[in-house]
Amino acid sequence: GGGGRGPAVLQTHDDHRLAMAFAALGARLPGLRVVDPRCAAKTYPDFWTDIRTLGVVWDEAQVEG
Repeated sequence: GGGGRGPAVLQTHDDHRLAMAFAALGARLPGLRVVDPRCAAKTYPDFWTDIRTLGVVWDEAQVEG
């Protein structure tokens, strides 16, 4: 079937550009989880704080292992 499988978990691979791009997805996809979103601080330390003020909701994924 084409049913949902739960929240999407996106890997940044320590790339600040991916972390910021995932914010655009978070604006449209509820339940988005981002692994290591704080790598965006390399170029924009307040990025996630600022993006929340725009109403973008995201959750930091915990990685096991």
